[in-house]
Amino acid sequence: MANKLKKIIFPEGEDERIIATAKILKEKEIAEPILVGKNKIKGIEVIDPKISADKEQFAEELSKITGFPNSVTEKMIFHPLYFAAMILKLEKADGMIGGCVFTSGEFITVAKQIIGLEKNVSVPSSFFLMEIPDYEGGEKGKLIFAD
Repeated sequence: MANKLKKIIFPEGEDERIIATAKILKEKEIAEPILVGKNKIKGIEVIDPKISADKEQFAEELSKITGFPNSVTEKMIFHPLYFAAMILKLEKADGMIGGCVFTSGEFITVAKQIIGLEKNVSVPSSFFLMEIPDYEGGEKGKLIFAD
Protein backbone atom coordinates (compact mmCIF):
# COMPACT_ATOMS: atom_id res chain seq x y z
CA MET A 1 0.00 0.00 0.00
CA ALA A 2 1.39 3.39 -1.00
CA ASN A 3 1.99 6.11 1.56
CA LYS A 4 -0.90 8.53 1.79
CA LEU A 5 0.15 12.10 1.10
CA LYS A 6 -0.11 14.50 4.03
CA LYS A 7 -2.81 17.15 3.75
CA ILE A 8 -1.38 20.63 4.24
CA ILE A 9 -3.70 23.62 4.74
CA PHE A 10 -2.63 27.02 3.42
CA PRO A 11 -4.62 29.92 4.93
CA GLU A 12 -3.15 32.31 2.35
CA GLY A 13 -4.69 30.38 -0.54
CA GLU A 14 -5.46 33.40 -2.69
CA ASP A 15 -1.82 34.50 -2.93
CA GLU A 16 -0.27 33.67 -6.32
CA ARG A 17 2.90 32.31 -4.68
CA ILE A 18 0.84 29.89 -2.60
CA ILE A 19 -1.24 28.82 -5.60
CA ALA A 20 1.96 28.15 -7.59
CA THR A 21 3.41 26.19 -4.66
CA ALA A 22 0.21 24.16 -4.28
CA LYS A 23 0.34 23.20 -7.95
CA ILE A 24 3.95 21.99 -7.56
CA LEU A 25 3.15 20.04 -4.38
CA LYS A 26 0.24 18.34 -6.13
CA GLU A 27 2.08 17.69 -9.41
CA LYS A 28 5.16 16.23 -7.72
CA GLU A 29 3.01 14.30 -5.20
CA ILE A 30 4.84 15.86 -2.25
CA ALA A 31 1.67 16.72 -0.31
CA GLU A 32 -2.06 17.19 -0.78
CA PRO A 33 -2.57 20.97 -0.59
CA ILE A 34 -5.78 22.54 0.70
CA LEU A 35 -6.16 26.25 0.05
CA VAL A 36 -8.37 28.66 1.96
CA GLY A 37 -9.82 31.04 -0.60
CA LYS A 38 -12.42 31.62 -3.27
CA ASN A 39 -10.56 30.82 -6.51
CA LYS A 40 -11.24 27.44 -8.10
CA ILE A 41 -8.02 25.67 -9.03
CA LYS A 42 -8.15 22.52 -11.11
CA GLY A 43 -7.21 19.44 -9.10
CA ILE A 44 -6.66 21.31 -5.83
CA GLU A 45 -9.11 21.53 -2.94
CA VAL A 46 -10.04 25.15 -2.20
CA ILE A 47 -12.32 26.00 0.72
CA ASP A 48 -14.15 29.30 1.08
CA PRO A 49 -14.93 29.76 4.80
CA LYS A 50 -18.07 31.76 4.03
CA ILE A 51 -19.74 28.90 2.15
CA SER A 52 -18.10 25.92 3.88
CA ALA A 53 -20.43 23.28 5.29
CA ASP A 54 -18.13 23.15 8.34
CA LYS A 55 -18.35 26.83 9.32
CA GLU A 56 -20.96 26.34 12.07
CA GLN A 57 -19.11 23.39 13.61
CA PHE A 58 -15.82 25.29 13.44
CA ALA A 59 -17.40 28.35 15.09
CA GLU A 60 -18.80 26.20 17.91
CA GLU A 61 -15.43 24.54 18.51
CA LEU A 62 -13.69 27.92 18.34
CA SER A 63 -16.11 29.17 21.00
CA LYS A 64 -15.14 26.26 23.28
CA ILE A 65 -11.44 26.97 22.80
CA THR A 66 -11.54 30.75 23.20
CA GLY A 67 -14.47 31.14 25.59
CA PHE A 68 -15.95 33.74 23.23
CA PRO A 69 -19.69 33.59 22.54
CA ASN A 70 -20.83 31.94 19.30
CA SER A 71 -21.96 35.33 18.01
CA VAL A 72 -18.29 36.37 18.02
CA THR A 73 -16.73 33.12 16.77
CA GLU A 74 -19.25 32.94 13.91
CA LYS A 75 -17.53 36.05 12.56
CA MET A 76 -13.98 35.05 13.55
CA ILE A 77 -14.20 31.76 11.64
CA PHE A 78 -14.35 33.65 8.33
CA HIS A 79 -10.77 34.83 8.89
CA PRO A 80 -8.49 32.48 6.89
CA LEU A 81 -6.03 31.95 9.76
CA TYR A 82 -8.74 30.92 12.23
CA PHE A 83 -10.49 28.77 9.65
CA ALA A 84 -7.26 26.96 8.69
CA ALA A 85 -6.24 26.51 12.33
CA MET A 86 -9.60 24.88 13.06
CA ILE A 87 -9.13 22.52 10.11
CA LEU A 88 -5.83 21.45 11.64
CA LYS A 89 -7.18 21.34 15.21
CA LEU A 90 -10.05 19.07 14.12
CA GLU A 91 -7.58 16.84 12.27
CA LYS A 92 -8.95 17.48 8.78
CA ALA A 93 -5.37 18.31 7.74
CA ASP A 94 -1.93 17.16 8.87
CA GLY A 95 -0.13 20.49 8.85
CA MET A 96 -0.47 24.21 8.18
CA ILE A 97 1.94 26.53 6.37
CA GLY A 98 1.78 30.29 6.13
CA GLY A 99 3.52 33.55 6.73
CA CYS A 100 3.83 35.21 3.34
CA VAL A 101 0.65 37.31 3.62
CA PHE A 102 0.11 37.27 7.37
CA THR A 103 3.03 38.12 9.63
CA SER A 104 4.82 35.43 11.60
CA GLY A 105 3.40 37.04 14.74
CA GLU A 106 -0.19 36.77 13.47
CA PHE A 107 0.33 33.19 12.34
CA ILE A 108 1.98 32.09 15.58
CA THR A 109 -0.61 33.87 17.76
CA VAL A 110 -3.56 32.14 16.10
CA ALA A 111 -1.81 28.75 15.93
CA LYS A 112 -0.79 28.96 19.59
CA GLN A 113 -4.31 29.97 20.66
CA ILE A 114 -6.16 27.35 18.62
CA ILE A 115 -3.73 24.45 18.25
CA GLY A 116 -1.46 25.05 21.22
CA LEU A 117 2.14 24.11 21.84
CA GLU A 118 3.62 20.67 22.34
CA LYS A 119 4.24 19.66 25.94
CA ASN A 120 7.52 21.11 27.23
CA VAL A 121 7.58 23.77 24.50
CA SER A 122 7.12 27.28 25.86
CA VAL A 123 8.39 29.50 23.04
CA PRO A 124 7.29 29.02 19.43
CA SER A 125 9.64 29.82 16.59
CA SER A 126 9.45 30.15 12.83
CA PHE A 127 11.63 29.92 9.77
CA PHE A 128 11.36 30.54 6.07
CA LEU A 129 13.21 29.37 3.00
CA MET A 130 14.26 31.51 0.07
CA GLU A 131 15.61 30.57 -3.30
CA ILE A 132 17.27 33.43 -5.16
CA PRO A 133 18.10 32.72 -8.81
CA ASP A 134 21.67 33.64 -9.81
CA TYR A 135 22.63 34.39 -6.19
CA GLU A 136 26.01 32.95 -5.28
CA GLY A 137 25.44 32.89 -1.53
CA GLY A 138 23.87 30.17 0.52
CA GLU A 139 23.67 26.72 -1.02
CA LYS A 140 23.28 27.56 -4.74
CA GLY A 141 21.03 30.50 -3.91
CA LYS A 142 19.00 28.65 -1.29
CA LEU A 143 18.80 30.33 2.13
CA ILE A 144 17.03 29.63 5.42
CA PHE A 145 16.08 32.36 7.88
CA ALA A 146 15.00 31.56 11.43
CA ASP A 147 14.39 33.31 14.71
